[in-house]
Amino acid sequence: LQPLLGDESPAVVKRAMQTLTSLYRPALALIAQQRGPVPPELLEMWELLGELKAQTLSSLQMSASDAVRTNALKFAVSLVLAFCSQEGADGASAAWSVAQLVAGHALLKAGAMREEGDALLQQLLLLLRQPLSSTVLMVLMNALGDLSKQRPPLLPLVVPALCELQRRVSAGALEGLQRAQLGNVQTSLKSALLALVKLPA
Repeated sequence: LQPLLGDESPAVVKRAMQTLTSLYRPALALIAQQRGPVPPELLEMWELLGELKAQTLSSLQMSASDAVRTNALKFAVSLVLAFCSQEGADGASAAWSVAQLVAGHALLKAGAMREEGDALLQQLLLLLRQPLSSTVLMVLMNALGDLSKQRPPLLPLVVPALCELQRRVSAGALEGLQRAQLGNVQTSLKSALLALVKLPA
């Protein structure tokens, strides 16, 4: 995956990111199952995962391709879900999260993972204030909305950021977007906010 993430073709990078997103949490679950010292092959895997994660997250800011940035966003959201200790609103989330990590694990530290999840969420919220293409912006809005549905304790952080974005959209204060694109963003944002209003939380 490492050379594929650095490929010149955005389509190749996109598929590599999708693969990493599907592998990362199962890999965490495999490491988390270790009750004693972590075997060398899993230590090596953990180091590689760290390199792949850093390489992918750097695309949030650096990539000029919408396809690459949107898939980096989806990977970041999957990490926030994994590193947040609260389970989904329906309590039926089968994917691994830090809530399932036993205390005193030899390699994985729950506190550090939660801090990383918080920092990633803040990075996503800050992206809402930056000039983005309409495609990336709409994926980001929907991703934050889905994140809030699965992790209701994050609502107090996400909702104010989306409301601030709504004020900027209404004022036409989004850089680089044409009127038609603003209309599409407005429609998606309205849908995202209405979906959150309907949540029991």
